[in-house]
Amino acid sequence: SSGINAEYGERTKEDIKGLTLSTMHRCIAPDTAHRAMMALSSQATGGPKVPKPGSNVHEAVRITYLNASQVLRHFWQCFPLTTPAQEEKMGRMAESIGKFKSTTLQETINKLPPKEMRLLKHLIEQLDLALSKFEQVKNAKNGRR
Repeated sequence: SSGINAEYGERTKEDIKGLTLSTMHRCIAPDTAHRAMMALSSQATGGPKVPKPGSNVHEAVRITYLNASQVLRHFWQCFPLTTPAQEEKMGRMAESIGKFKSTTLQETINKLPPKEMRLLKHLIEQLDLALSKFEQVKNAKNGRR
């Protein structure tokens, strides 16, 4: 057999889809946890999630990743920029990313013990990359005028 069943033995696709985030965290290396969280974000529905007061730090990090992945997904979907509407959306998304960094991300950082900052390293890099791309596009556009 090929595909998912060959790769995972007798497990079915439904078994794998039923994995919870906590199960995934126990099964994967810490440096790849962000991939699992970002994959789950595409399945998230409704508005932004907000950690409950007193919730576990890892849950706050997970929710922060879910929310960030939504705005990052919308930002990167603007490329390649072929219409004025896409350029406007890119600008709005860049503004949202900046606000996200200064509010939601900062709140999560404040909750984390210093030794746990590694949990947000990849997310911060991804947010900075998107903002850098926005500045690059903006500067290139201003240079053409």
